[in-house]
Amino acid sequence: SFIKNLIHSRFDQVMVNNINELAKNLQMETVAEFVENQETANKLTEMGIHYAQGYHFHQPSELAEFNSHRLTNHLVKHCEKYNVRRVD
Repeated sequence: SFIKNLIHSRFDQVMVNNINELAKNLQMETVAEFVENQETANKLTEMGIHYAQGYHFHQPSELAEFNSHRLTNHLVKHCEKYNVRRVD
């Protein structure tokens, strides 16, 4: 994955940037997977990636729990805490 080593790999940064630019030109939104820390989340925001997912935001959970009100509230609070938002 280009995301796992994004902070330390210039090659991965160039690849993610180019994939993001291609998506923009095709009027598509981008999702980064494997975001494991705030530093990577910040870099992706800086690069203009629309969405992110990974252990940094939440560990995988059963679908029943995901659909619960408790988890929804947790995710909203977590996104607010780390200033995670959709980038237009």
